[in-house]
Amino acid sequence: MDEGLVENHNLLHAEGLKRAYNADNRIYADGNKMYIAGTEPSMIGNGFWDTLNRSKNFIMDWKDNFTKIPTNTYNTSWKYTRAKEALDKHPEVDTFIGHSAGGSTALELNKRHGNKYKTVTYGAPVFDFSSAPLSDRNMRYRARSEEHTSE
Repeated sequence: MDEGLVENHNLLHAEGLKRAYNADNRIYADGNKMYIAGTEPSMIGNGFWDTLNRSKNFIMDWKDNFTKIPTNTYNTSWKYTRAKEALDKHPEVDTFIGHSAGGSTALELNKRHGNKYKTVTYGAPVFDFSSAPLSDRNMRYRARSEEHTSE
């Protein structure tokens, strides 16, 4: 793939993921793409109610990260449930882009729906013992979306 094309592609993903991190449910749908933010980065918000909501998200995300990813039960996680609800509201989505735990969510959604979606993940913490080759439909990056180091 042309390096300029990869750079442009990743910058677009960075903007979509930024919007997901700023959304109340940490998910942003744009046309056929769904961006899924990773673990709540902070418990501190802008004011009491925002801090309360962020604290709840932070605790739920970290609990699920440590209990559901290693046990292959991420489809029962709080983040997965929110993403599935968003997908039900946006049937036009055919591509998931996720960062960190959002990447795990994207991969799990795709797996639970017969691998019919394209996935792009950045720094997804997953345990994957399959030997299935990566393709243009399933792109995984170790680095943040602003960087270009591919797995």
